[in-house]
Amino acid sequence: MRVETLPNWWHLLINQHEQGVARVFILHGNVNDIVYYPCDGSSDLYRSRPKPFRDMLIYLLAKRGHSINEPDVNKNSGNVVFVFYASPTIPLTLYYLVLNQEYNQHTLERIYVDRRNLRSFFDKVGGSTGEEESLNKIRGSLESKKRDLQGHILELLFELEPLLERSTPKWLQVVLILDFFEKITTQHEKSPHYKAEEIIRRWALSDRIKRTSNIIIGLTVDLESLPPLLLKSDSQIQKIQIPIPGFKERYKFLCYWRNPIGTDKQLKIDIGDLTDIATRRASDSDTTEDDNDRSIKELAGLTKGFRLLNLEAMVRMSKAKTGSGKIDKKIFKQHKADLIREESGELLEEIQTRRDFDSIGGLEYAKKYFQQVAEAVAKSQSDEKHLRFVPKGILLSGPPGTGKTILAEALASTSKMTLVRLGDIRGQFVGESERNMSNVLKLLVQLAPVIVFIDEIDQTIGRRGAGYEGDSGVSRRLFGKLLAFMGDNTNRGKVLWIGASNRPDLIDEAMISRFDTVIPILPPYELDERKKILEAMEKNIEGIKYSEEVQNSIEEIAKKLKWNSGRAIETIVRKAAYLARSETVTKSALLEAISLYKPNVNIKETDKQVIYSLMASNFTDMIPNDVSLYPDRLRPYVGEALEKRSNEPLQKCLDLIDSGTIYG
Repeated sequence: MRVETLPNWWHLLINQHEQGVARVFILHGNVNDIVYYPCDGSSDLYRSRPKPFRDMLIYLLAKRGHSINEPDVNKNSGNVVFVFYASPTIPLTLYYLVLNQEYNQHTLERIYVDRRNLRSFFDKVGGSTGEEESLNKIRGSLESKKRDLQGHILELLFELEPLLERSTPKWLQVVLILDFFEKITTQHEKSPHYKAEEIIRRWALSDRIKRTSNIIIGLTVDLESLPPLLLKSDSQIQKIQIPIPGFKERYKFLCYWRNPIGTDKQLKIDIGDLTDIATRRASDSDTTEDDNDRSIKELAGLTKGFRLLNLEAMVRMSKAKTGSGKIDKKIFKQHKADLIREESGELLEEIQTRRDFDSIGGLEYAKKYFQQVAEAVAKSQSDEKHLRFVPKGILLSGPPGTGKTILAEALASTSKMTLVRLGDIRGQFVGESERNMSNVLKLLVQLAPVIVFIDEIDQTIGRRGAGYEGDSGVSRRLFGKLLAFMGDNTNRGKVLWIGASNRPDLIDEAMISRFDTVIPILPPYELDERKKILEAMEKNIEGIKYSEEVQNSIEEIAKKLKWNSGRAIETIVRKAAYLARSETVTKSALLEAISLYKPNVNIKETDKQVIYSLMASNFTDMIPNDVSLYPDRLRPYVGEALEKRSNEPLQKCLDLIDSGTIYG
């Protein structure tokens, strides 16, 4: 067996077992995927479709010993590994190696076990005389004639305990794999087998089992679904994470589907244009690759966070939808969006980025900062020293419609990061809320580099203890888990949080502190900003074009849009397109739309949102500092606050807004 091709988690498992670190292990994470592993008769590891993870685990464990019909099976120079497998719905099954002497290859065979004969079988094995075929003959007494659970899983654990404690014969190693470990060790005492967790803990601490070479392995997708008793550091149970496939595995897997074999031939795929390949080629030093190989590598890079089964599902979906098996942008984006939504329990939604910084009118101070962040993210991929310039979080605060979402889109588009929106975690308290949150955080690490956009963060996250009564502390644990993840410096440059809020004063102080920079995103008070927003609308709104007269009158029109937000300006332009009854928006249509427009916002509320946003900002260079542009009623207080670098004048302004005296 080629040891160099085995995964790191396998070496960790075997080394910890051989060094006596533990006899009970929990393998968690990507245990339901398909994987590549070396097996007899395979000259090319990646030539065929990979096999299920459980097949790999059982085969590798059994392959550590001899087959039961080899000549030296019962001698000190060799050993046999019996792999027992069970789950709540699968009866105890024995796997063992058999040598095909004609081809000199090992094959894995299995039998369903008659549990009534377990003890007598081990008694016979322990007293065997060492004859070459004794084990091969005796194992037949274990076989059950039918596939039957033969009782509850808890009873099976009781039956196996004395057998796992046996250290004779020395040449026989027993491995017990318990699948769906979270179901076997359920935390609910109403379940008839809730005591299973106590049994497993006892096995981990047992000196008798430690004196044997036996291994107990639990398999679970979600480690946090297990009882806390089994996760404590003093449990002597080792937890080993099974990672998702890396770039090499994804690349090799996609190569296989370009030229599949056997029954998979009908699923041969073609990869369409997924990005601007011409631009990428200009900076690509490897000119020996053909177009096919480049497209495969491109897709392998874009599918970070995918399991091989996810990739295979995309392959099959492309065949079903196109007939040709061509994976294009539409299929890839749909599959990725569906994957993110499903894996996160619908807490995450991918945002398709269609706009860049050129699509943003005004907000030059914010755009400049975001462009610097995008540059630092790009450089950090090849040089980690640039990570120090990448914030862990950015909070954008200001009235609705001022451009907070488009800034997040532009950053994601420019930095080539995935952009996802985090939903309302407070709507997920019932049932599997904590598991969903854990899955979300794990998924974000897998998708990295990724931007997490939290819209109306004051509503979706809120404050600790606000409105959380009666949920048995679930909300506090969720909030704490999220804060811990956001504050983890190891995620810097990998997971970037962008919050958006109209009322930053309603955000928990601990949450605010997780954002390196708080930027007020204010209405376009400046004429030049409104001009740029008007110009950007022609690019952003599909299907419209300004007439030459409009293009020559941008400043005149922008003056008439004073005190309107970017979103309001977009609404007016769309109305003008409707009035023009044409793709070409005329000046008369725009002026008519402006005359018809009635702002449906509360000026008092907007003023409060502006002041709260200025108060939340933590750097004065992130605040528009031309005081003359602010409304007359706010101007003196903003000017004094910037001069003194103090929130006191702004608080006074708030008091006057609340009382109404600021409006005369």
